[in-house]
Amino acid sequence: MLFVLSPVFCQDVLIRNATVITANEASARDVLIRQGVIEKVAPRIGVIEGVDTLDATGQFLIPGLIDAHVHIGEVHGFNPQQQTAHPDLVEAFNAQLPRSFLYWGFTTLIDFGGDMDRIREFENHQVRPDLFHAGSTLPVANGYPMHYVPDPQRFYAFDNFLWLESERERIPEAIDPKAHSPKACVNRAAERGARLIKTYFEPGFEGVKLPLPTPELFSDLVSQAKKVNLPIAVHMNSLQAYQFVSQYEVDLTAHGLWNWGPHFGQLSSLPQPVAEVLDALQARGTAYMATLQVIDGLRALADPHFFEDPELRRVVPQAILDWYQTEEGKWFVREFLDGRPAEKVYTIFSTIRKQGQASLAYIKKDRVLFGTDTPSSPTYGNPPGYNGYKEILQMGESGMSPKEIFLAMTVNNARVFKLAQHGQVAAGMVGNVLLLKTNPLESLDAYNQIHTVILHGKPIGRKSLAAR
Repeated sequence: MLFVLSPVFCQDVLIRNATVITANEASARDVLIRQGVIEKVAPRIGVIEGVDTLDATGQFLIPGLIDAHVHIGEVHGFNPQQQTAHPDLVEAFNAQLPRSFLYWGFTTLIDFGGDMDRIREFENHQVRPDLFHAGSTLPVANGYPMHYVPDPQRFYAFDNFLWLESERERIPEAIDPKAHSPKACVNRAAERGARLIKTYFEPGFEGVKLPLPTPELFSDLVSQAKKVNLPIAVHMNSLQAYQFVSQYEVDLTAHGLWNWGPHFGQLSSLPQPVAEVLDALQARGTAYMATLQVIDGLRALADPHFFEDPELRRVVPQAILDWYQTEEGKWFVREFLDGRPAEKVYTIFSTIRKQGQASLAYIKKDRVLFGTDTPSSPTYGNPPGYNGYKEILQMGESGMSPKEIFLAMTVNNARVFKLAQHGQVAAGMVGNVLLLKTNPLESLDAYNQIHTVILHGKPIGRKSLAAR
């Protein structure tokens, strides 16, 4: 039997005759889920009174996917003023958001933004992916992304910023430096339920130079994160950032290395400085999150055919897609292009895209994590859920095998983020699994052939999750 969305969860289900996919084998198994947790996986499980049975003959069962880098606090393509002016569109977007991730099989998300109010709102949805978060991110004073917020509001919008002595004169006098030491900030994030510590090394862009962490500050920050047993993730995508961060034992990159600086466009072979810094990073055991779709999300703004993609209507309500194409909705397109011809911008970002793929191709695949940075900016080019499928395809274009991509989205993410009950189909794991029509170890198209999403033991037909 197949359930559609309803107010009452079916927590117990026996899935029969599924082909269970692991990293090493595909085998016929029954899977019993009770009270939202996998209780048993076996070649045959007898009839259990009072437990619904789901026949999965001919289908492939895998763990629910993990997107380990999202920003659920953002309303894609809207600035704050537009969110206030269009509450109906905002409400429609937020109502569909968790369903869109589930439509593409993402049953677990990790929010890197730290907007605790939006996180609580998301958690109020009855049908939604499991959500973990960064508690509160740790930018340096007046650095990225604090600099987007006017002064002095930025110090309260980013209330867990790291004190930077060189910025003392630009920080309100009422703020106590001791409350913004690495130790205080890490402990504050942990108290807010953080699954990781996120910080930034962003030198700036388009002629804007931003404050950066000092070696002493960064070293202390890494040490404090280890004391609370939380992985530390760093926003970094440039050669300069990678050269700095590779000197420290950070757990993961929040972005891939696509900004090659003076080596832009040198695609005949991986530039030596890029290879050297990636070698240094891997020697320290740092995991690598490519977030290739960041570039495509921006390139989409220069693509006149973007809205012709029929998949968009399945994850974004039509009224919002229509609004994106109005003059008001194109505000970020104009800001991003900044008078440059769209064709030229598209070509530039196509080159950056290739650089990101080349860096990923160089990395040892057992260190690769899966994350999309959905959305990477106020762009409409990172549609929720579908952006994950596009990331999957880009990883394939970069040379990763279907098995390597499968592991990145499941086992690897669960290991680094210490999600002990996620990422596998085994007794004791959360009952979030997917039934696919084709084998994902043979073709990446299988991730667009989802038949059923099973969320804490409740089977949900994929079509019922699509936008209306």
